[in-house]
Amino acid sequence: VFPGDHMDSVQGRVLVAHSSQPFLGLHQSGDAFLESMHAVLAPHPILRSVSLIDTPGVLESGGEVNKRRYDYIKVMRWFVERSDLVFVMFDPTKLDAGPELRKVFKQALRHQESKIRIVLNKADTVGAQELMRIYGSLFWTLSNLVTSTEPPRVY
Repeated sequence: VFPGDHMDSVQGRVLVAHSSQPFLGLHQSGDAFLESMHAVLAPHPILRSVSLIDTPGVLESGGEVNKRRYDYIKVMRWFVERSDLVFVMFDPTKLDAGPELRKVFKQALRHQESKIRIVLNKADTVGAQELMRIYGSLFWTLSNLVTSTEPPRVY
């Protein structure tokens, strides 16, 4: 999401071809990725100082991962290297770490731990006792993914 005079959408091929945009390096990600990428322009003052990137979610099973038509981990790494913060969102009902999530942490987020913010999305939809169980499960999952010596803070 980027600043614009009015609401608009810009396709990936246009973004990587336009020298005023920071996406020139993504042309190496291939046609399949560029077909799925697009930007939204919106008239909001906060967008003059921040850009928001929303990537596709991590796929759960190996079979689903093989259906991606581009190198998801390579694209994620490209964005992570150029980001100030990376929010990794977890759903309380989906805390398992599948093969793609492990690759995201071990390859795309490697040596970028200071940028990572773990967010437990939809935490307000569960009760306090269930939230404590989920929190424990999330930490168990993260212990196998995060390489820092301190446990990550969960927001």
